[in-house]
Amino acid sequence: MGTPSFNFRLERVRSLRESAEEAAREELARELNHRVRGEALVREATQAVAEARAAGRAAPVTSAGDLIAGQAWMERLERRRVDAVAELDRRDESVARSRAALTEPRGTSRAPAIWRPACSAGSRTSTNTASPV
Repeated sequence: MGTPSFNFRLERVRSLRESAEEAAREELARELNHRVRGEALVREATQAVAEARAAGRAAPVTSAGDLIAGQAWMERLERRRVDAVAELDRRDESVARSRAALTEPRGTSRAPAIWRPACSAGSRTSTNTASPV
């Protein structure tokens, strides 16, 4: 009796992996583009704060109301700058996640933790702790 010969076709698996890799590359490109736009927002906000400071120093203060309005304007511009920096940090994290997804080794398991073994063979311990009599 001869052993049966099996012919597995892995072309579909390979094409799925290639599609997933291509999707990960495209996602990384989108995230990088999004990050570049975030950098531009930070530059614009920083420039707006600098221009407002320069204009505020050059403008004569005619009343307390003008001074309060100018201060409020500066605070709004500074808040926009802080928000833009925070958004850039979020975009950096998103780029890092996309990069990690792309560089993840190809055979890694993405099975839920409940399907993975609880311990490795080297970490098993004996449950019998009674001392010999």
